[in-house]
Amino acid sequence: MTDLSEVRALAADLSLTEAEVDTAEKVAAMAELKRATLAVASTDANLAQWLSEEHYAGGVLMTAATMNKRAEASGKGDAFNAVSRGDLIARYNRWAAQLVARIDAVDGGAAPTQFLPQLARFRADPVHVLP
Repeated sequence: MTDLSEVRALAADLSLTEAEVDTAEKVAAMAELKRATLAVASTDANLAQWLSEEHYAGGVLMTAATMNKRAEASGKGDAFNAVSRGDLIARYNRWAAQLVARIDAVDGGAAPTQFLPQLARFRADPVHVLP
């Protein structure tokens, strides 16, 4: 079993609110998560790929919310932007909770490869597919 405790601790603290979108603290939290995933000592390439794909998914959702907020702030957005941003924030928060659950599953002996197909579908179509 690989020690994912630091990654789990960081993932457990991931959440996003409207006020936190496009803040340095949230960007730093995602960067710290990436550093922690890269530091996981394992010879399992599937574990490394899974952690990388999870980070990608969270990054895409956070970036989408950020770009949405920036468009609205610059006057290019409309009321729909705030509604869709709320959906993006909710998707990000569901992903963060799901990441913790997946880490717990892997710590319990589940193979990280079981999550790769869904993450691949998300990478192919992040608008319509959940990670």
